[in-house]
Amino acid sequence: MFILFLIVAILCIFPIVILYYWGSDSGKPSKLSIIFLGLTAAIWTSFLTGVFTLFPERLTNVLWEGSWIGILILGSITFLYEFKKNKAYAFSSLIICFINGSFYMLARLFSSM
Repeated sequence: MFILFLIVAILCIFPIVILYYWGSDSGKPSKLSIIFLGLTAAIWTSFLTGVFTLFPERLTNVLWEGSWIGILILGSITFLYEFKKNKAYAFSSLIICFINGSFYMLARLFSSM
């Protein structure tokens, strides 16, 4: 499992590094990108530390669904916004969005079993 995660991480990071070196984009990320990365880090931190288990079940379901779907929508908007300005940041937000989306679907699959 760890090897598979490592391979996926390398395959996700490699195109971003190429875009940084070969791309002519040298601008800073927008505030939207920084907000997206901050919210992604907050959601992953709250998930890994078990913050979602502290609330009642009904509230937990609303927070879980809302936060993951919201971060997927925000990642898509960030990709579209950054694509015109800086392709490296755009593709990195798209890859993070795909990783979050695949984790969300995987978690829903396991919870429905």
